[in-house]
Amino acid sequence: MGWVRSAFSSGRNSFAGRETQMPIITIQILEGRPKEKIRSLIAHVTETVAAELGSPKDRIRVIVAEIPKSHWGVGGTPISEAENR
Repeated sequence: MGWVRSAFSSGRNSFAGRETQMPIITIQILEGRPKEKIRSLIAHVTETVAAELGSPKDRIRVIVAEIPKSHWGVGGTPISEAENR
């Protein structure tokens, strides 16, 4: 489960003599995945955004927010409680 949201910073920055935007991608996922998976996710998202938008990789920001299962509700019930049913 997770949501991906993308935004660009409001300012423009110069990169190699041209104007570039800084994509910021926020991914919200349930906590509990191994650090290696998070690292891989960040790398793959960066590669994809660079390829699709033509942004330099060093301008791309990826934020992974891990949400505790007790803080993620579906149908009015925290996932942590729904798992125990």
